Amino acid sequence: MRKEVYMVFMGILVLMVALAACTKEVEVIKEVEVIEEVEVEKSTTSRLDVVKARGKVICASRNDVPGYGSLEAAGNNVGFDIDLCRAVAAAVLGDPKAIEIRFISASERGPTIQSGEVDVLTRTVTWTTSRDA
Repeated sequence: MRKEVYMVFMGILVLMVALAACTKEVEVIKEVEVIEEVEVEKSTTSRLDVVKARGKVICASRNDVPGYGSLEAAGNNVGFDIDLCRAVAAAVLGDPKAIEIRFISASERGPTIQSGEVDVLTRTVTWTTSRDA
């Protein structure tokens, strides 16, 4: 019985390796299309000092994914991304309500944070090779 289980396991393992070897090669992206170039001003003031002087944290998020960022019936922002923004405000300013949420699209994520328009980006951003470059 043990030998049969071992042989079945080895057969499945060989089949998996063979199937993995037969997959086609993944295309590597070598060029990235630039959608919008953003001019960034160098500042001698730290972002933390700017946020403290302003008295609120400006977060870029979304309002269309329940559980992450959405508007409830009363019009309040709720979700994990919103809670993360509140946690930053509580840590930096001592007040979790000292936030301003700006709803942005996926294509606006990079330019919005690069321009300094917002302090924190709490909208979904996954790792890609083009973002790592």
